[in-house]
Amino acid sequence: MSRLSSFIRRTRRDAAERWFLCDGLMRATSGVASEARKIPVVVSLTTTAERLPKTVFAVECLLRQTVKPDRLVLWLDQKLEPLIPAWLQWQTRRGLEIRLIHDVGPHTKIFYALKEFVGTRIVTADDDVWYPNFWLEELLTAHERAPDCITCHRAHRMTVDENGRFLPYKQWDWLAPSEVGPSLWLFPTGVSGVLYPPNALHPEVGNAQVFQQLCPTADDVWLKAMSLLNHTPCQKVAPRSRDWPVVRGSQQKNLSMSNVERGWNDVQLHAVFNHYKLHSCVQQFGDISDRLRPLGRQPWSAV
Repeated sequence: MSRLSSFIRRTRRDAAERWFLCDGLMRATSGVASEARKIPVVVSLTTTAERLPKTVFAVECLLRQTVKPDRLVLWLDQKLEPLIPAWLQWQTRRGLEIRLIHDVGPHTKIFYALKEFVGTRIVTADDDVWYPNFWLEELLTAHERAPDCITCHRAHRMTVDENGRFLPYKQWDWLAPSEVGPSLWLFPTGVSGVLYPPNALHPEVGNAQVFQQLCPTADDVWLKAMSLLNHTPCQKVAPRSRDWPVVRGSQQKNLSMSNVERGWNDVQLHAVFNHYKLHSCVQQFGDISDRLRPLGRQPWSAV
């Protein structure tokens, strides 16, 4: 009976997924804004060869937002061009842009967007998540209350020991319950979506030679360090961090296992924070919600 129940559930999920994509094929409306904003909003993501066939589901979700982005860009390694599914090709008719580049790992989803779309609000998304249609609207609404802050749906609160050194990642205040920010202590996690306003990150963010050496698989760590170098705080959309469902069959290979479960996040965090002398700055954070420096003024002198 359990095997039969499992078979029925799989069959129903398969049918629901096919219906979701077929419904997208029949949609004539664009998934991007028809009129450009004064400060454009660019949703940016990337994927790998293993996940490329499943990326259509996340893209379809992003094409159905109640508030549409100005651009939706999928950055793909140029070697993957022959493998692009017909579904993704079809989604370009509704606003998806596929840009072929040289892959730089998980950093790809923002690395090229920062170079290509200077002065815009860049919103990063993952390739394996079922995003609700209010996902972008909530990010932008929260962004309006603190436009100089990085805004996210999900974040942890960093914690330190008595010597001011960061505790292991798994010992942080996970999901920062009841905390909204703005705060320098909040650590955005990219899986649920993060909005970066213009100039939120230090110019060093584009130093591929350094991030590929110090934190090749931890783009969240790198982006947090670059925001600290620029004194940019983070805020959550709501007190409760949000986790969205993942796309079925997309988790055979994911960074969470190596970065979190095996402690690789801690290795990369300490490498980056030591390199930019950010450990010595942690005591200056304090409870900074009422003492934040404006963006762009006197970044840390470690660079």
